[in-house]
Amino acid sequence: MDADDLEPLNQSKKAFKPVDVATLSIKELGEYIDFLNTEIQRADAEIAAKKASISAADQLFNN
Repeated sequence: MDADDLEPLNQSKKAFKPVDVATLSIKELGEYIDFLNTEIQRADAEIAAKKASISAADQLFNN
């Protein structure tokens, strides 16, 4: 378990800083969207892994 998992959720929102998309070119906006989609996939994979860990622990301790 990472130390980050122990921090309150409301503090983690401070790490996300909005990008001023108005200053980006069309090409940069496309690249930014690609980056965000990659980050979404990484986050989804992490969520799935954590859910699998929780499920395995629940099965181990509840059976």
